[in-house]
Amino acid sequence: MLVGDSWEQCDRLLAASVPAAEACAEEPHDHMIPAGCIVSKQPPALATGLGSAVDGLLGGGLQSGNLVEVFGAAGVGKTQLALSIAAHCAAIGVPTIYMSAKDGLTDLACRLCTILSARGSSPETALRKVHLVYASDFPEFAKLLTACAAGELLKGNADAETPPLLIIDGISVLLAPFTTARGWGHRWRLAWTWRTLRQLATKLHIRVLMLSHTVGAPQSGGAAVTQSALGQVWGTAASTRLVLSEASDHGTAGDCGQIIELTTRKSVNGPVGMSACLVLNERGVYADTTRATFGEAEHQGDGQLVQASHKPEVL
Repeated sequence: MLVGDSWEQCDRLLAASVPAAEACAEEPHDHMIPAGCIVSKQPPALATGLGSAVDGLLGGGLQSGNLVEVFGAAGVGKTQLALSIAAHCAAIGVPTIYMSAKDGLTDLACRLCTILSARGSSPETALRKVHLVYASDFPEFAKLLTACAAGELLKGNADAETPPLLIIDGISVLLAPFTTARGWGHRWRLAWTWRTLRQLATKLHIRVLMLSHTVGAPQSGGAAVTQSALGQVWGTAASTRLVLSEASDHGTAGDCGQIIELTTRKSVNGPVGMSACLVLNERGVYADTTRATFGEAEHQGDGQLVQASHKPEVL
């Protein structure tokens, strides 16, 4: 349990937040809505700026109504990936809320500035579109989500009416204490978090991207299998789950940086096991076009994975 984060404090906070969260609740199930009406209200998918391969894994990009989770080991590049997406969206005028549970806001702002400059965007203009907020513990996180659900997080801001992108960096840090609590008396907070995020995605058309870390689970053969730190209890929360890891051959893109790989583990847009390679460096994360997007079962006749032969490019 986090210091200063008593169960009673959480109970009081969440009980008080119910009216605000209910304000954006979905239509009752007995209220029939024509499918065409629903489709017409859906905003277009939001490109990640990481290339068509990554957007393809997401069914065209980040979509409202879907919760996307990227999980991976510490230091693999999750935050740099999220900051790159935030920088791209801000550069094209999309308001972005970046909620962090682990990194200082000054560090995040400086890294954003570096990424934007490397991509040829004006940091001064784009940074106005990125709203950084630090969630120190679960009560603060719940308070921020409630404000977001009530439309108050950007109240008074010029971007208040535009459906923003919400990035939650370190959601496993905030929720992990509840996954190990005995019984179900405290785990309902995970359900509350999932329900509130789903409401943000479906009713307010906010694109939600969550980042979480992994832990190694020892197996009988002595090897360790990497799994999300939140375990199976959180496994159904996201619509799409992708694991970020070092490329299987641990390759590099010359002086450009490290090659990392994004692979679907759960998807509402297509088969799992599809991957896209990316380049990671201090300038951010961007498409690696030296390798094609591939599936785990797609091979040539000699058993080798199909790969392309192009140079990496910054998008």
